[in-house]
Amino acid sequence: MKKHIPKILIVDDDQLYLKQFSTILTKEIKADYYFSNNATEAFELINNNAYAIILLDVDMPEKSGFELAHDVRHSKLNENSPIIFITGISIDNQSVFEGYKVGAVDYLSKPVNKFILFSKIKTFLKLDSQKNELLFARDKLAESNRELQEKDIELKELNVNLEKLVDRRTKQLVKEIDETVKAKASLQLKAIQLEENYRFLETLIETIPMPIYYKNDKGEYMGCNKAFELHNSTKKEDIIGKTVYALATKKIADRITKIDSEIIKSGELRIREVKTPNKDGLIRNLILYKNQFHLPRSKNNGIIGAIVDVTELTRAKGLLNIQHTIDYLSSMEKGRKNIFNNILNTIIEFDWVDSAGIYILDDERQDLTMVSHKGLSKKFVNRSKFFPKDSVQTKLVMNKKPFYGLYKKLGDISGEEAQEENLKLLVVIPLIHDEEVIGSLNLASKSKEELLETEKKEIESLSSRIGNLIVYAQTQEKLKTYQKELEQKIKLRTEGLQSANLKLNKEIEIHKHTKTALTESEYKYRGIFENAQDGIVLYDAETLDLVEINSKAYKDLGYTLAEFKKMKYGEFVIYKDEAERKELVQQLFSKGKISFQAKHRKKNGEVLYRIVNASTLTINGKKYIQGIIHDITEIKEKEIELQISEKRYKDLQSNIPIGLWTTNLAGEFLYLNKAAKKILGHEPKKKVPNLSVFDVFYYTSERSGFIEQIQNTGYIKNKEMQFVRKDKVVFWGNISANAVYDNEQKLIRIDGVVEDITERKEVRLKLDMAYEKIQTINRDLEKKIENAVTEAKQQHQYMVQKSKIESLGELAAGIAHEINQPLGVMSLSLENLHVKITSNRATPKYVNEKFDSIETNIHRIRQIVDHIRTFSHEATSVSLEKVVVNKGISNALLLIGAQYQHHNIDIKLDLQENMGFTVGSKQKFEQVMLNLLSNAKYAVEECALDYTESEYQKAINITTNATEKRIFVSVEDNGIGIKPGNLTKVLDPFYTSKPEGIGTGLGLSIVYGIIKEMRGEIIIDSEWDKYTKVEISFPRFPEND
Repeated sequence: MKKHIPKILIVDDDQLYLKQFSTILTKEIKADYYFSNNATEAFELINNNAYAIILLDVDMPEKSGFELAHDVRHSKLNENSPIIFITGISIDNQSVFEGYKVGAVDYLSKPVNKFILFSKIKTFLKLDSQKNELLFARDKLAESNRELQEKDIELKELNVNLEKLVDRRTKQLVKEIDETVKAKASLQLKAIQLEENYRFLETLIETIPMPIYYKNDKGEYMGCNKAFELHNSTKKEDIIGKTVYALATKKIADRITKIDSEIIKSGELRIREVKTPNKDGLIRNLILYKNQFHLPRSKNNGIIGAIVDVTELTRAKGLLNIQHTIDYLSSMEKGRKNIFNNILNTIIEFDWVDSAGIYILDDERQDLTMVSHKGLSKKFVNRSKFFPKDSVQTKLVMNKKPFYGLYKKLGDISGEEAQEENLKLLVVIPLIHDEEVIGSLNLASKSKEELLETEKKEIESLSSRIGNLIVYAQTQEKLKTYQKELEQKIKLRTEGLQSANLKLNKEIEIHKHTKTALTESEYKYRGIFENAQDGIVLYDAETLDLVEINSKAYKDLGYTLAEFKKMKYGEFVIYKDEAERKELVQQLFSKGKISFQAKHRKKNGEVLYRIVNASTLTINGKKYIQGIIHDITEIKEKEIELQISEKRYKDLQSNIPIGLWTTNLAGEFLYLNKAAKKILGHEPKKKVPNLSVFDVFYYTSERSGFIEQIQNTGYIKNKEMQFVRKDKVVFWGNISANAVYDNEQKLIRIDGVVEDITERKEVRLKLDMAYEKIQTINRDLEKKIENAVTEAKQQHQYMVQKSKIESLGELAAGIAHEINQPLGVMSLSLENLHVKITSNRATPKYVNEKFDSIETNIHRIRQIVDHIRTFSHEATSVSLEKVVVNKGISNALLLIGAQYQHHNIDIKLDLQENMGFTVGSKQKFEQVMLNLLSNAKYAVEECALDYTESEYQKAINITTNATEKRIFVSVEDNGIGIKPGNLTKVLDPFYTSKPEGIGTGLGLSIVYGIIKEMRGEIIIDSEWDKYTKVEISFPRFPEND
């Protein structure tokens, strides 16, 4: 069989790229190359020759690469020739699809990596060679059939059938090869799509405002989003690779580790609400969402989790509830005792409060007496019911100073008494009304020993409200007492008119006393009215004119009292429409009391959110409208933020490209996100009514067992099943589901995910078939590549050894000079000895001195010869040894020093001592230095041709220095330098700037290979006609390591 030489066609409108392809390919790959820079010429070449591979530029003026590829596919000679597109523009998916549509098998981007180009061309040349072998075999068989036909006519029909069979099988093999190439291209496209999906999900998770993280099976964090960094006040690089024990206390870390272990064990989704302290000690209310995921390239599963911080919402709702309760108590017409009990019932809702009590100053404002308590034993109440004026608590309260600390620090109650009640922390808050102390609120905790500043501010914010409420209750009680006394007096007066004159004076006194009490009550009411924490307004119910308003009401809106009085009723209120305003007024007059949320506009246009408690009052027969306005703007803004966050979470859940669903215990779908609806064949934006899991199962036997398995095991994980879409099309789906339980571990619903894997299963089947074919091809390729690598290594070793021998040849004159010098000294010594001995003037001392001189020079010659022998020895195996850089430089100079000195080249050394060592080959390092010095010698010799000896001094500087991790060697000459255009080529094999016959072009290429072998780096800096500086560096190992 005649050896087939493949043809390769390269089409590119850029002549520079055609030249580069010609240079790099013709040296590396043997083939007949055809080059064209325009579409017209390329079209003729396509119709005249069959090519093993065609390389087309995408962007060309006459015809694009895609159009030319279309012509190739309609050419009989090249309809199956593989096409590789080469482009300098960015490759988008549309271009990729268009290329594969016209028959492309691969894409390469400019500038082309020559090693990748070699690999791809060699692969397709091998396929072409195999195809030609098959075609040759087909022709051979056909020729054999014709010969058999001539010899035996009776076997003609059998031979014809055999020829057809061989022909059909040959075409089948060619087709299978083409399908393999196209399958590879399809796999590359799938890889691009998977990469894009991964980047989308990565960006999506990073922008989610809630903290998200994922960990491996060892509990080490593998990744997290920006919100998780902020939540832990720790940078991502300080989180990755760490466990939860590096971010939290051991107690919290143990609890989280336990939850993770349960998830890994059960495979269930976990939703936990926990309380945990952050770095400043504040307790945070968190909702943890956790589930497991399969770790890539591992049999184990990891943990993925999300954190929702609901602390501010929980605390705001709790405080608002307590404030509303206290405000509500102020509108209740109940006795003082009931109000006290309701206050304590409200205060004890704080999670740290276990018991509470209210103390009131007596009329002399000296002693404190407990008027109500909660959570205390009778024995403890009896001991702490009364505090005289000289007690520590009374003094603190009268000085308006709150107390936070242990019971034993207060001193009024012993630590033992408090210990009997298991009480640790005592909080005493002075109750103040109109800047006067009226009593104290005492709170105790069994669990806490210290409060956070936020908790202190919360309880202190209620002080004035409770104080005002207590004064209000006391005033109401006094008014009822006086009213009863007055009613009794009137009754007595009506019963005994006869004693009216006698009792008139006394009645007048009682009347005066009552009037005084009413005046005092009005004064106290006015104080409460003006100092209330909420805005209070009073309107005439008939005219809707303003009657009374406290400063809080108009100042919060930014008005003065005069400005507010000029405003109409409700002018600052923002209604949806006039109908809403009329409806609220109608409800107020019909019910007598209403409470609602409203938006009020400040003078500067800002909007405040407020709760309005409105009621109708009748005073002296006249009807009024009273409004108590409580500002909830801050809480409302927090609520809006929470709603926005919740909406983002729901939007994420709805739009995530994975099907999410929820069913009840009967199997009815309660929720389907857009992806799930689309998978099941429904419109993503429309509601799906009355759909059950039993409607989407393909096999009846699986329908009955689905719910039962969930109820028994609690989950289904990565189960591949067949389902039915709305249009009755059957598809393969991967489904996972988890049972969700309430606090009593009762099953309430089922959450799950579903993914359409129909295409994936089809691709997997095709991949398995293609993989078997590719494996067969790869095994043949691997064997040939292994042989080629072995041959390349042998060739490289030969080149290195050849370079050594060439270096020794160049150094021969210098070595001869180095040996002749000690030989001359030895000859002179022997001659002197001969003269002395023949004249009987040789003393023993003189003879010994001469023999010592001869022995020293013999040792020097032996050292030079041994070093030459070692240097020229071919290294057959790679061995690592300690390389002392300065010693290697000295050894190299030993071989060339005399020669360079003879050529008047000044070699200057600046070698740092005690640099440590590097690891590699001593002999190869010396070869590097000799090659660098040889190049430097050539450069200065060439430069010297243009000058006289007095005008130019040839110089080579060798410098060494070291940092903590690297050793640096610099060789700099003042020779002819390197032209800018050649600086990038000097390390290429066979490149040389020297005249033909002088250089092989392998010196710096071998230097580069040796340096890389020793894990080193090389940097070449040069300026034409001025200098060349070569700096190499290696890993440094200190001597004491």
